[in-house]
Amino acid sequence: MKQLDKDVTILRKAKFLLPSENSENFHTDLHFTKLWADAFWRRRNNHSRRIDPELDHIVDFQPKSILEIGSAYGRVLLKIAELLKNNDITSKLFGIDICKHFQPYFVEYSKNNSLLNEVEMMYESFFTSSSLQLNSFDMIVLP
Repeated sequence: MKQLDKDVTILRKAKFLLPSENSENFHTDLHFTKLWADAFWRRRNNHSRRIDPELDHIVDFQPKSILEIGSAYGRVLLKIAELLKNNDITSKLFGIDICKHFQPYFVEYSKNNSLLNEVEMMYESFFTSSSLQLNSFDMIVLP
């Protein structure tokens, strides 16, 4: 809890959080639950129609590695993979999500979307991930 409080203080100073948000929000947040993952998965068809214009800027930078924060089941990662393929850009894709309950949904989504087969997914906290400490990224995406 103490490290989380420190992280929240840093995010607050950077004006990344709303004034009402505190470390308790992160402990009680639905985003950690299986219920959240199940609901998000059921809405995937609606999500797939979302437009993500910020992703078009990826082509300008031609990164060799990309990390998406909050990857869930892989919707945005798939869009990034398609964008890279269509523009003949080779890049290693990584995703991280704090909700471990998305893992089976990512596996299921990947079965029908082979572009996700090479994605390295991590289901852990962005703030404390030892996997992230082992890698560096040319681009970080937080859509």
